[in-house]
Amino acid sequence: MKKVLLCCRMPHNNSYVGGVVSILQSYLANKRLFEKEGYQIEIFDYQPDEKWEKYSSKLKNIAYIFQQRKALSAKLKNERDLIINIHTSREFLFLKDILLAKMVKKKFNCPVVITIHVGDINTVFNRIQKLQKYIISCTNSYVDKVVFLSKKIEKQFINAGLHRDKCEVLYNFHDMRPICNNNILKKNAKIHLIYVGAIHREKGILELLTALNNIKDIDFHLDLCGKFTDKSIEDTVNKLIESLGEKVTLCGYVSGKQKTALFNRADVLILPSYHEGMPLVILEGLSQGCALIATKVGATPEILNKNNVIWVEMKNYHDIEEAIRNLYDSPSTLEKMQVDNQALSSKYTLENNISMLCKIFSEVK
Repeated sequence: MKKVLLCCRMPHNNSYVGGVVSILQSYLANKRLFEKEGYQIEIFDYQPDEKWEKYSSKLKNIAYIFQQRKALSAKLKNERDLIINIHTSREFLFLKDILLAKMVKKKFNCPVVITIHVGDINTVFNRIQKLQKYIISCTNSYVDKVVFLSKKIEKQFINAGLHRDKCEVLYNFHDMRPICNNNILKKNAKIHLIYVGAIHREKGILELLTALNNIKDIDFHLDLCGKFTDKSIEDTVNKLIESLGEKVTLCGYVSGKQKTALFNRADVLILPSYHEGMPLVILEGLSQGCALIATKVGATPEILNKNNVIWVEMKNYHDIEEAIRNLYDSPSTLEKMQVDNQALSSKYTLENNISMLCKIFSEVK
């Protein structure tokens, strides 16, 4: 059985859990699905030496780069027959991980797969534009496969010089058990809304709360699920929430049965984000039979159409307000979207994702 080493720094001490970590946690919780495909997975989660905690963030990050390389080298000296799957995102982390792939390939000649959890090339190279040509060259030379979350970013990288035969698109997945959503909205009944994600300006949270504050003639309730990750908007968000009173519940970070229960009672999932790769929450909403209101970001336009979602313009609270009204005023439209979305979710299961990922591994081993 071939071993795959998943490389990603995982959160410790109850720190924020984002999409990348959620994906890897699902993989690790379902090792048997990989074993059915002939692969044994293991996480390489190097944590920095505590002695560096007293230093500045910049020094800590530099030290981490060399410590991680040293620790991975020590592991590969004892285990050569591995596939290395590095999970990365953007900017200096992306640069660090490409250089890590270069070290692995040159020193140990292990197959290397890079998974990029970002939806746009401009986000990847935002502060490292001058190094783009060098990084693409390194990727062509030292990475066997690059896994993208959407066709859009794959095309952007190919246009930037990445070899086409190195590219694969693998959409994200949900691992929530589908339920029968019987929340059929009756005329003039309360509409249940849900938002799941970081409470951050770039998630469109200000626009969502502003839109809801403008709606005075509809009976609604919002479950707001997530942690603050943007201090600059915390006061404004709290004031908007306070003005909504009992119409909003601040749930904090949710997972497991609590998350499923909140989705179960929701009619509509709203995600007015400025940028995404392939948001897991969209796939979770599909699986639980939610109608969708979202911006056209990342891979969402590739998997959704007008039957599945009401598209809203980025940074436009008027669009969000109108979308909520449209679904409230037309229960039949809402119900059809819910049914269609749950049917669509069967394409994006954890089992399908792992099967496709293992096919990518089989091409590089």
